[in-house]
Amino acid sequence: MATKMTMFWNQSSAGFSETWYHPSVTPKVLADTLPNSFWTKAAALHDETTVLRGVRFSSTVPPKQSYLMIPYPPRRGARTGSTADPGPDVVSTTIVYRILSATGQSRRVWFRGLADSDTFRTTILGTDLLNPQIENAIEGWMKALRSEGFAIRFAVLPPNGGLLWLKVAEVHHLTGQSANRASLRMGAGVLDPTVGIPYYFNGSQSDLPRFPRKAEILAQQVLGGVTYSEIAYQLPGGETVSPKNLRMAPTVNATSVIDSWDFERFGEHKTGRPFGMLRGRARGVAVLR
Repeated sequence: MATKMTMFWNQSSAGFSETWYHPSVTPKVLADTLPNSFWTKAAALHDETTVLRGVRFSSTVPPKQSYLMIPYPPRRGARTGSTADPGPDVVSTTIVYRILSATGQSRRVWFRGLADSDTFRTTILGTDLLNPQIENAIEGWMKALRSEGFAIRFAVLPPNGGLLWLKVAEVHHLTGQSANRASLRMGAGVLDPTVGIPYYFNGSQSDLPRFPRKAEILAQQVLGGVTYSEIAYQLPGGETVSPKNLRMAPTVNATSVIDSWDFERFGEHKTGRPFGMLRGRARGVAVLR
């Protein structure tokens, strides 16, 4: 159980979001407990033209709760470009940090909305370096997250948590089934999955292109004494596939509090349209529900 905090930033003609998790289970209570200094530190590492438009706190498990907070006064970035290279970095250069939790879970974060002067320092050998000002700003933000108990959210996979992988014997397209659906037949002696539960998948192969890493069991049908479990997937050609290594396990998520962090490199992470003007970036693959 956790609360997801999504921060919505606008930078000139671009927009991006930043997501963090907290073990708290009540979004509104979490939002009310965060001090004003927390938002100031969040903005400090960004270019001065970058503005925090809003923050949504939402629960990750039922019952669903959501609370949208509009920071006031508006939080603007504190970093400025050099005289020779003023303005924000619209090319989308980012600073990549690797974050570790108290139990060793890791996550990479791409800090965006930066000033150009903070993303062009390298050695003659091509090694990325941070200038002390932006490094201190990121350090202050990460310490604020840690002090408020924010965490890394991760998937619990078998054999951890007493979970077991379930072998998938065949992927079918049943007669009369929608082209956006496929059905799974489990291996001999394997319990059938539960309708309404999302599952992680592992071991897909080339004849199952774009097979989802995570999918919900939408329905089940029994034909000839065999149970078929339906998921949202376009099975190419509708041909039955018998994958060698495809397996699945129920989705179980956990959190572990942020413990340490390290700078890795400069990177690139595309930004989308500004929030509050047009919709955000379109995803490459629509969810087939």
